[in-house]
Amino acid sequence: MNISAIGRAAPNLVRICVNSSNGLDFEGVFYHRFSHEGVPFSSPGEMMNKIDALYDEINYPQRTVQLRSFGPEPRSARREPVMARKKVNDLAEQTGERATFVVHVMYRQNATWQGNVLWAEKGQNCNFRSALELLKLMDSALDQTEEPTEEVTEDLPHEKDMESN
Repeated sequence: MNISAIGRAAPNLVRICVNSSNGLDFEGVFYHRFSHEGVPFSSPGEMMNKIDALYDEINYPQRTVQLRSFGPEPRSARREPVMARKKVNDLAEQTGERATFVVHVMYRQNATWQGNVLWAEKGQNCNFRSALELLKLMDSALDQTEEPTEEVTEDLPHEKDMESN
């Protein structure tokens, strides 16, 4: 299954390129249709917050629950939608060092996300019912990928001893 199968022209499509992972933690860059530059993230939580802020900015998909805060409520300024200001970019080129996921959030209901995710390297598509389920799907895919290894050029001491015997 390719990116066009999940709505290539969707304004809320995000391509997540995971460059490194350590257990349940991972970091990388995500790309969206309204910027030529990637948005770096250093943790899954930071990634989720930045993507959620993007969806708030383009107002799509719309929230069904208004988030609460201990601080003062932000003033809602009427501004021109991002889609009207920026050129739409293609998301087919970027890849991560460990894995690449194309995420299509279709709804933001019950203070979480619902949609589908495509694991680009394997072509596997799966629906998710919450942001937590999305993270678990991504983590299970990362568990199946091999960690990139660095080539070691110097011989280990015990290997030299074995060669001389």
